[in-house]
This record gives sequence, structure tokens and C-alpha cells, in this order.
Amino acid sequence: MKRHIEPETLAYDALPNATQDQFGTNELIKSVKYGSGVTLSGLTCNLSMVNGTAFITNPSVDLRKYVGFKITITETTHTLVGYIKSTGTSETLSDEILDDTVFDDGAKWTILQSGWSVAGGKGVKVSDASGRNIGQAKNTTALALYKQSLTIDAISGALRPIMAAYTPAYWTTTGNKTQYVTADANGTSIYLRTSSAADTMTVDGFSVKQVLTPSATGVTIVSTRNGSTFNWTSDSGILPNAASFTAVITKE
Repeated sequence: MKRHIEPETLAYDALPNATQDQFGTNELIKSVKYGSGVTLSGLTCNLSMVNGTAFITNPSVDLRKYVGFKITITETTHTLVGYIKSTGTSETLSDEILDDTVFDDGAKWTILQSGWSVAGGKGVKVSDASGRNIGQAKNTTALALYKQSLTIDAISGALRPIMAAYTPAYWTTTGNKTQYVTADANGTSIYLRTSSAADTMTVDGFSVKQVLTPSATGVTIVSTRNGSTFNWTSDSGILPNAASFTAVITKE
């Protein structure tokens, strides 16, 4: 008996770097179209939730096969709902938000607490009685997604980048660091903060850019099926920077 191949399966198979065999994809699509849907447990991803720029980027599961379907993302008891509009192509970023990312001009670093200095193309922190922060007065937009990167040349202690109200995990080792953050509120400053005033470190290349479009395995989101408004349908207060989510893909 010849197996019926769903048109969504064929569309996914035609995409670059499709990651699942045709039979497996077809069974998933059938579960969405004719069954109760597909549940993706332990999904990791980055969320852009600002109106006009709604998308999912860097998901741990290729979401492109579910174009046209509804997605409900849950973190504990909070949900985020939208419709998958189109496949991502490649992640694009805004212009640099910070001035003097390479620490050449100390005057640009308007948040400069005691213990921090800008010297020799580096941000340098020495042990101090109270100072912990170095940064700049820059506005960030609530629910927009940002990519932050930093090179830590030397560190004794811990450091994390902060904007708005979200406080990510500390970095404690040397090397190139990158993380994605969905701003949980409007912000007026971006800064690096040590875990203790006594911490010492040398850093370089602190960059912050807004993520504008999703990665090749990500997807854009609209508020209604086949709609053109790139917003989420509803949000019950989800924590966008949760370590993982449960996503349910359904026909409606």
C-alpha cells in the first residue's frame, strides 16, 4: 500500500538541512492534523516577544516542519501562544547598542564604579570595598531578544551582564562568552556586575545587539492562522528566559 505523504512533510523535506527522515516527519504531521498534536518536552529556545518581531530562534528541535500550525509554549503554569508563519533563514542582528565595545574610551563607560577602570583596551577590575558595576546608559525594549557577548581574559570571582530586571547566571571562567536574553522590562542601562566588590578580572569585547530574525531552524510567529501580524496570540506571563519549555503543536 502506498503511504500518503502530507504536503507539510514534502515542504519540510525540501528545506536545507532537514533533520528527520520522511516517515518520521510524516507521522508527526499526521499527529498534528488528525490527532491530539505533538508535545515537545524539554525544548530549549530563545524567544522574541516584542510586537512586530515575534519569533523563536535556536530551538533544540527543528520547528520548521510545523509551519502553519499552532504552538503553545508552557513554563510551569504560564503559557505563550501563537501560530507558526514561516521558516527562519539565518539569524540577523541590529547595529551595536553599546559604544566602545573594545574599551578604548573610558568616557563612554558612564557607569563606572570604584574598582573598575578602562585601560589598554580592556575593562579592568581590581579588588575594592564596594564597586561592582561597569556599563552604559542605553535603552532596551521589554520582550525584545538580545544577544550578549564578552571575552573574559582573566577572572577571580564571577561576572554577569545585566539589563532591565533579568539577572542571568554568573560567568566564572575565562574565554569567549555568549548568551541570549529576552528583556523582561524596559531598561535604561546595560552593565557588567561582579558577584563581589572584591572580585578581580580583565574583560574585552562586550557587545549587545538585538536579534531581528530567527535562525535557520527557527520560525516566525503570527497572532492568527495565516495572519500577517508578527505578534504572539496570548501570553499569560511566561518567563521567557526559562531553562526549558514544553511546546505543544496542534492544528488549532
